[in-house]
Amino acid sequence: MKTKRYKLIAYSTTMQINLKPIFAHFEMSKKIHWRDYIVFSPQDLLGIVKAPELKFVHLYQFGSIVFTNFTFHEAVNFIKYIDKITPKAICINEKIDSEEYIFIVDTQADETEALDDSIIVSEHKPHSLDIVANIMAKSVAMDRIELDVDRLLGECEGILEKMKIGNFSTSNKKLFKLSAEILEFKFNTVSSVRLLDKPDLTWDKENLNEIYTELSGKFELISRYENLSAKHETLLDIINVFTSLTQDKHGVRLEWVVIILIAIEIILTISKFLQI
Repeated sequence: MKTKRYKLIAYSTTMQINLKPIFAHFEMSKKIHWRDYIVFSPQDLLGIVKAPELKFVHLYQFGSIVFTNFTFHEAVNFIKYIDKITPKAICINEKIDSEEYIFIVDTQADETEALDDSIIVSEHKPHSLDIVANIMAKSVAMDRIELDVDRLLGECEGILEKMKIGNFSTSNKKLFKLSAEILEFKFNTVSSVRLLDKPDLTWDKENLNEIYTELSGKFELISRYENLSAKHETLLDIINVFTSLTQDKHGVRLEWVVIILIAIEIILTISKFLQI
């Protein structure tokens, strides 16, 4: 029995990575790969990491990076190399959350089987590894977005607690900032990460579609996306209420200003009348 194992480690490092200078540096063609990511083959990694055989890097525009058969120190060295091309575009350290998964090619396997920590296929066909990396990149990106959305929910909860005791002093500037962050996360989830979009390669390659379907279910992409969408909608509803209350509050202030100005005008008129 001949078995090959590929260990993939995925990180979500930032909201977005500018791939253009990296494409240009390595003289890569966008037509070869999907528009939103770059694949570094063992040949591309020559001179960057030692012994690059069976090593790959998938770099995604939406801020995720997936290393195959890399040690942590090798991954750091790769990041340092990219940093020379586009400074501070990517940053990883041992504190950043990551996900690991094993891609196993077993020629005696009867069918594709996705387990909790690995997926087993009978044949390593072109782009199979790309599909696994794609799922992992989306998964870690969702982890990052989920943390940010939970942080925003926490901020909104703090405002609600103040409202319970009759204190609503949140400024329009803060509400606008919260609204912008919520909309940004919605945009990144739907547009940049494109969580529910199947890669083009899966439409006409049955084996790739099988891998994608198995792994998207294992990583619960759809249910996590639905959960994120529900949280986004909740946040938007809360912000809409906050904005409405702020506008009402300002409206009351303006009404009092008008009343006071009218009162002053009446008093001045009466004073002039009495002086006569």
